[in-house]
Amino acid sequence: MSTTIQFKRAIAADYPALTTLLSTHKLPIADINKELPHFILAKNENQVVGSIGLDKYGTIGLLRSLSTDSLFQQQGIASKLVEELISLCKSEGIEVLYLLTETAKSFFEKRGFSAADRSTAPEPIKNTREFTELCASTAVLMRREIV
Repeated sequence: MSTTIQFKRAIAADYPALTTLLSTHKLPIADINKELPHFILAKNENQVVGSIGLDKYGTIGLLRSLSTDSLFQQQGIASKLVEELISLCKSEGIEVLYLLTETAKSFFEKRGFSAADRSTAPEPIKNTREFTELCASTAVLMRREIV
């Protein structure tokens, strides 16, 4: 399979393809803004093959919706999406980035995130739907300083 992956900011027209990808991987879509203001997509031609998103709360961010199409895994796409999101965080003034994960703790540790006690999450993160209802209460909270 010949692939030329491009990483681009998402636009509203990408919403159906994004939600299909996320649903396939059992990731939450109920609270995604249809305008996709802070999503980055990996595309092979016009096909969405990867995604990552940022929810902003002042200088705090929540990484969400990291996913790669199963046919495109093990090609470094997820790692590149995280790098792209970190760059976006820097340009958006995000100082600390949080995430919740049930399956990718070691992946994120290799990219500078560390596990944190859920009780230490700042209020904006504790009040997200991901934290309160969409992710299991057993999901690991992780954080990374953006420098």
